[in-house]
Amino acid sequence: PLANFVNNEGTSGAAFSVSFSQRSLIQEGHNSGRGERLGNPASGNNRRKNASTLPAEVNYANIPRFPRQLDRNIDLERLGITGTVEWKITKETKIVLDALRADLGYQQTDLTLTPISLARTGATGRRETTVGNYAYDATTNSLQYAELNGVDVRSENAFVDADTSFDQYSLALEHSFTDSFRIKVLGGTSESKTDLIEESTAIFERFNASFAYDYRNSHQNPTLIYNFDLSAPNSWQISEVRDRPGDTTNAFDVGQIDLIWELNETFTAKAGSSWKKFSFDNNKYSRDKPIIDQNTAPQGSKLSMPAGCGITLTDLNVTNDLGSLYTPSNGANTFFLPNMKNVANKLGFFTDTTCFPLTATAGEDRSVDEYDRGHYVQVDFASELLSMPLRGDVGVRYVETMQTSRGLVSGADVSLDRDYSDTLPSINLALEASDGVLLRASWSKVMTRPGLGSLTPGGSVDRFNRAYTAGNPNLNPFRADALDLSVEWYFAEEALLSLAWFEKDIESFPANISVNRPWSELGLPDSLLAGGPATTADTFNFRSTGNGEGGKLDGWELQYQQPFTFGPAWLQMFGIKTNVTIIESQVNRGTAMEPKWRRLDGQSDDSYNATLWYENESGFSGRVSYTFRSDYQTTADTVLKDATPDVNTAATVGSDNTDDVGVVDASFSYQINDNLKLTFDALNLTDEPETSLISDYGLVDTSLKSGRQFYVGAQYSF
Repeated sequence: PLANFVNNEGTSGAAFSVSFSQRSLIQEGHNSGRGERLGNPASGNNRRKNASTLPAEVNYANIPRFPRQLDRNIDLERLGITGTVEWKITKETKIVLDALRADLGYQQTDLTLTPISLARTGATGRRETTVGNYAYDATTNSLQYAELNGVDVRSENAFVDADTSFDQYSLALEHSFTDSFRIKVLGGTSESKTDLIEESTAIFERFNASFAYDYRNSHQNPTLIYNFDLSAPNSWQISEVRDRPGDTTNAFDVGQIDLIWELNETFTAKAGSSWKKFSFDNNKYSRDKPIIDQNTAPQGSKLSMPAGCGITLTDLNVTNDLGSLYTPSNGANTFFLPNMKNVANKLGFFTDTTCFPLTATAGEDRSVDEYDRGHYVQVDFASELLSMPLRGDVGVRYVETMQTSRGLVSGADVSLDRDYSDTLPSINLALEASDGVLLRASWSKVMTRPGLGSLTPGGSVDRFNRAYTAGNPNLNPFRADALDLSVEWYFAEEALLSLAWFEKDIESFPANISVNRPWSELGLPDSLLAGGPATTADTFNFRSTGNGEGGKLDGWELQYQQPFTFGPAWLQMFGIKTNVTIIESQVNRGTAMEPKWRRLDGQSDDSYNATLWYENESGFSGRVSYTFRSDYQTTADTVLKDATPDVNTAATVGSDNTDDVGVVDASFSYQINDNLKLTFDALNLTDEPETSLISDYGLVDTSLKSGRQFYVGAQYSF
């Protein structure tokens, strides 16, 4: 609902709105656990048990780390409240107070069936697995099909419960000293806080089973076959429980002054200063516990619990009351799924501090404070060039950035200070070349600072998924020279045809890093792996953000929109809007001495959309849209390698990317009266999946289908 008020004199008014929405999303699909090539087939644990009898093409093939079925349920609940009060104190002075409150409730459940030991590089992981029949694909250097023995299988139920609150308040004052000179003052504050109430996982496990995967008929929905009764409770043991609660707070304070002086009918001078403070504070805790010692054979025969804990092996037997059968609707395997609440109650997971102590996660205790000062001068003008109206602005902004970041590095509290400055000139021009034709040109130096969460020293170790995520306090902003040229033709009422060309000469940019490294090369203390299941012999996926060396980006954008003004009356209630964008980029992901050219992360080469709309005088309107986006890069250097039969000289194969996606959406509304409007939205009518791919080979990492989604709503104003 929306409410507004204006007094009789028109000097003060207020507007308030409240919105509420609920949304549920069901996703079903497959996750390969990325992909990987094993190590030396003659030594170490990162090899198959029968590696000595396998041909080189199998030992050096890329394999899925843990090909699993993945089903996800997401529930969202949003509440938003806004308020604006405006008071015109005098003819020259106006005050505006804005307030916003938003709450987001988020719950996510991931249900997975995972052959987990295919990713383990300890003594009870890949080293216990033998390969039987298989199908090798030389074009992707991968095993597309494999029958495997000695595989540990997990039934997992992971649950996330988080609440986010956002508050924002601002006060703006505008005062005119004369008809040509005025001042604007703005002060504001905002805070976003996320409470991660629960991030729990209950895990059942079956040790040393037989398993087969087959990608030959479908990469997005492979066949996964297990040789034991997945639906029987007594096929499983309680193997592990996890919980990782935490909280994250982001705050922002701003003060700004702008002076505007209309010198004459041609020129307006502007100047101003701003002061901004950003802060990021993060904490996380863990009561994760692998109950069964996963590094002792035979597995399932020894506990891994602290002294004084009374849990026994018998307590880990799975019974009917600890879960239920789960059957995915996409035809994947039915299996016995843990019930987190019942498993936790049986073990005392949330209450027994001897067995499951809640400890701070050192790498997640991190914070950043950033202070920004900015000053600018600008001249706006409106004149003529060869009798054609010309308007534009020329200006320069000087900004200073001061950052203090802290975090734990190998147990030590580390704080780093950094500051830098940027001078950012710009010019914007618009020429009315003829009636309805507008030519635009602009040039500027641009700078975008990295997210505060990427700037903290140290990082966090995920012992279960063998990953290390680290920040980078020396991360540089995105800096570039930007040039834009466009021509716009307004050839009829509400009609537009435009063509734009843009180029960015990139000086620096934050670049995602994802590489596999042995634990011994990460330079971290072995004590971080205490409690397992990962060991110092394992390979970890190292994830961070580095400084890119620069590069170029350029592209074209063509737009066309027009309401139909021809044909019968019913046809003239329709209109169309289309857009085509083509972009090319090349940035250096290597060094200045040894460049490695890739495109920018997140950039699609081609994208286009088309919308057909309808509106009539009875209050009904509708839109049907098609949106296409070509693949974009997620990681510049994949972890997959070619078939070179040497672990040290094998080359990685390109980058990781998403798949192309084209989606049809529709929305309709009906204005019943001046106060009430009903809405209906239909999303993803083409039932397109979201698919991420690994390497230039195009092997599937994750593919999830959300299905067709339908939403109804109502808007009321008074």
